[in-house]
Amino acid sequence: MAEVLEAGEIHFFFRPRVEEGSPAGLGDVQQFLVVLVPRGTGRFRLLRVGRKRLPDAARHERVWAYVEAAGTDPAAVRPRLLASVYDTATRGTRHQPPARPVGEGVYALLRGDRDTQLAYLLATPAEPGPVQRELNVTAEARLIVSARNPEAPTPRDVGLSPGRRPELPADLQARFGTRRWAPVDPPALLDIEGVELLFIAVAAALDPALTGALEAEERRGGDVDVFDRLRLDRDAHPIVPLLAGDWA
Repeated sequence: MAEVLEAGEIHFFFRPRVEEGSPAGLGDVQQFLVVLVPRGTGRFRLLRVGRKRLPDAARHERVWAYVEAAGTDPAAVRPRLLASVYDTATRGTRHQPPARPVGEGVYALLRGDRDTQLAYLLATPAEPGPVQRELNVTAEARLIVSARNPEAPTPRDVGLSPGRRPELPADLQARFGTRRWAPVDPPALLDIEGVELLFIAVAAALDPALTGALEAEERRGGDVDVFDRLRLDRDAHPIVPLLAGDWA
């Protein structure tokens, strides 16, 4: 089995479109979010994933993402999950619904020969439902994950604007050399807001050793409640998608 760089909890959320109180499919989703809580670090990371779902290995898909928020307290990521109200000049007051949890489990970031991979094992829901199938949150998965060199030139209108790309510490920037993309090694790259990522789904199933390691991680973490972990109001975030796998 590849070397484990870090392991911890993984939580999946979707945020409905503005003014959408009863989402019923991917067309009603505005954002797909992944929260990583690496064990033993006291850190919290929120990734926003493009295409509003994880990549499909059968289609050889690649999905862009970026680190939207990171910090040493749940408060670093919680505001991105809350409902909000704002005013517009043309449409008046608009309501952005809160994010809804759709899955939680454990993950491991693995060092391979030429890449890094994010493997996860879903704990809740016990069986993926319609919501998870549309967001491609499967019971288990392995994803190659790479980080974009923020100093490398990119085509116009691709990824984050230059002003939103981070200036990395010298030691992390040196990891890229002249490459446009590099493995997420060390994982500290995921602690920097604005770091852009590329996810590529791997068709192969998790090997028994990795599955065993993830199951051991799950036992080590115990029964983690996403609401307690991120200090979210239980009454504000509908949990049917998480518990039953249904949209509502």
